[in-house]
Amino acid sequence: MFYHKSDTGLCGRSYTVSVKEDAQVGLPLLRLNATDQDIGDNGRIQFVLCGHSTNSSTTELVAISADTGLLYTASQLDYETMRQVS
Repeated sequence: MFYHKSDTGLCGRSYTVSVKEDAQVGLPLLRLNATDQDIGDNGRIQFVLCGHSTNSSTTELVAISADTGLLYTASQLDYETMRQVS
């Protein structure tokens, strides 16, 4: 389960993605989209993993592109050692 950061800087909506254990590193899982009505630097959006994702095992398994919102596998998955990433 993954969360997006709301306007208030808190974790908001959750997403569930199923992935096969033999998924390639770099496999796109989900692309988040956000808009901001401000212009210039004030309208710039950056995506980060939040909530439980501060767990080092989680951040080693998945990553998100700060600029594009693309969530992808960052390392090889192993169902026996971690059945769920949140």
